Amino acid sequence: IVLAVGARRKRDLVIPGRELGGICFAVDYLAAQNRLNSRELHALPPELDARGKNVVVLGGGDTGSDCVGPARRQGALSVSQYEILPRPPVNRSESNPWPEWPRTLRTSSSHEEGCERRWNISSLAFVSSETDAEKVGGLKAEEVTWRMENNRPPVPAPVPGSTFTKKVDLVLLALGFTGVEDSAWLDGLGCIPAQGRISRADGGQKAGAYACGDAVSGPSLVVRAINDGLETARRVLHDYELHT
Repeated sequence: IVLAVGARRKRDLVIPGRELGGICFAVDYLAAQNRLNSRELHALPPELDARGKNVVVLGGGDTGSDCVGPARRQGALSVSQYEILPRPPVNRSESNPWPEWPRTLRTSSSHEEGCERRWNISSLAFVSSETDAEKVGGLKAEEVTWRMENNRPPVPAPVPGSTFTKKVDLVLLALGFTGVEDSAWLDGLGCIPAQGRISRADGGQKAGAYACGDAVSGPSLVVRAINDGLETARRVLHDYELHT
């Protein structure tokens, strides 16, 4: 058995009001749109349809930007994308040399369809709608600056007087992934994830299982997962030859 289950446990945002309706994970939103495009769905579920809604995407990465275009095409009233980290530079800095991943400002085709983009924004709470107390109606947030003290990693500090409330009907959480999802069948194989990852030592010989990709490394690049899949296939063949 080869465990190539990925790292699909979604990072959540635990702030007041998280239980309100209209707050969804971006990957669920995008999956529904893809299923609609492939005609597996005849219509989007109402909670995942941006038509006539003010949409806020929390998270400035690729998944977040992927949400902007579909929301626009579905007929959203407005689309905003907020990121807690600082705005990246337009040009690559000397402190970010090749072959490191370029930390530069990227504008996708979704962004070009139109949205408000803001950086250094920290979410504080979700506010219920004035017309339905069980649904989201606003996002309370504030601007932050990033400070470094005693050579420790920088931390966000609130900007005094910067708190604001954004009207919103649909919130899409694009905050990344934290590791392997909990699963009874993984437990049954003896492959209990530790800190969101499956150890090769725990995932292998005793249970007759191998693990590879993001399930082992944590969320990473697809090319690394492909390479690890190839290496795992070689290990499987090698072990099979030893036992035959």
